[in-house]
Amino acid sequence: MLLLALVLVYGWSVPGQYLWPHGWSPTQEGLLAGGIQALRLVGIVLSLQWLLGGMAREALFEGMHVLAAPLSFLGLDRRRAALRLALTLAYADRFLDERPGWRRLWRALSDDREWDAGVPLALQWPPSALGPRQRALLSAILLGVIATLVLMLR
Repeated sequence: MLLLALVLVYGWSVPGQYLWPHGWSPTQEGLLAGGIQALRLVGIVLSLQWLLGGMAREALFEGMHVLAAPLSFLGLDRRRAALRLALTLAYADRFLDERPGWRRLWRALSDDREWDAGVPLALQWPPSALGPRQRALLSAILLGVIATLVLMLR
């Protein structure tokens, strides 16, 4: 339903040629742009589902720790950032498993008492060192991002 709403919003908000001769008609270009955006969204959700479904929590934590390395250049603690993300995922898993109603969820989130996730985190600390393939892949991704930014500035 959300994807259909996305397509329809694009259909009526992007200028172009009308589908039928009326001012309130959606445009062909808008519907096409909405369809492409919906396909992108489905692709992102499917790739995240595939990634998170096939990865252990420890490997996910290590990946977050590695990808947060640029935060140390800004003076932020990447270990703390990765641990907070891991705890957020634990809370999200618990909420998705319980599927509480909105009222119960709102009461739990607005309660001043400390809340225990009840999900044990088996995290290995410090994370294992990167292998040569992982370093090469991260370097290639970084070079790709830099090249994209340089090309965008031209």
